[in-house]
Amino acid sequence: MIDAETLERITTRFREALGGQMPALLRDDLVTAHIASPDVHVDDDRQEIVM
Repeated sequence: MIDAETLERITTRFREALGGQMPALLRDDLVTAHIASPDVHVDDDRQEIVM
């Protein structure tokens, strides 16, 4: 769950970064679990996400 104030801050940052091309349902995108691609993993030694 995301409170209204947090959602507004995130929405503002998205607008700044994307030039107004917002996802249709940003709140849903933020709270819905996403399945990572199997070719993505964490390199713990280098502290990186590798694709």
